[in-house]
Amino acid sequence: LHLNPLSPMHLAGTVVLGCSAILLVIQLSYWQNIVLPAPEGMEEITKELFAIGDSSAGVVFLLFVIALSPAICEEVLFRGPILSGLRTRLNPWASCLVVGTLFGIFHLSVHRFLPTAVLGVLLTYLTVRTGSIYASMPLHFINNGLAVLLQTDSLPGFATDFLNLEQYEAQGLPIAVLAVAL
Repeated sequence: LHLNPLSPMHLAGTVVLGCSAILLVIQLSYWQNIVLPAPEGMEEITKELFAIGDSSAGVVFLLFVIALSPAICEEVLFRGPILSGLRTRLNPWASCLVVGTLFGIFHLSVHRFLPTAVLGVLLTYLTVRTGSIYASMPLHFINNGLAVLLQTDSLPGFATDFLNLEQYEAQGLPIAVLAVAL
């Protein structure tokens, strides 16, 4: 299951790659939404799902169900036995691509496939590089947790101001930000 402890260097690399990955996934989502926008009905379903987050207890519940549980369970499944089984047959890069693609397909949404698959490739790369799913779990949690906090308008004011989300939703991330993330 790749349950090895992380070295301080691997932890630092995970933080750096994690910040970059989240920015790249945001940009990929923006581009995908231009080419293949989600249907209006999907937006309504998402609003209803996240309506439970109108209270702080609801936000904690959503963080548990949508961020923490998948960060543990999906990582154990995809970066555990699936990755281990493929690594006996494929080289590391091919394993990362296959596991990432399976991860994207698993989420059952053509509208989220590309960003989810890319995130899956990066999570798999972290696990292969560090030899530990303890590198991919926190990044998975932060990615999903950020989505919960954004959907429930629960981000602190300074974070909302810093992220300037309305501008990014309209124009995507600035080129300089993408260059640093890459």
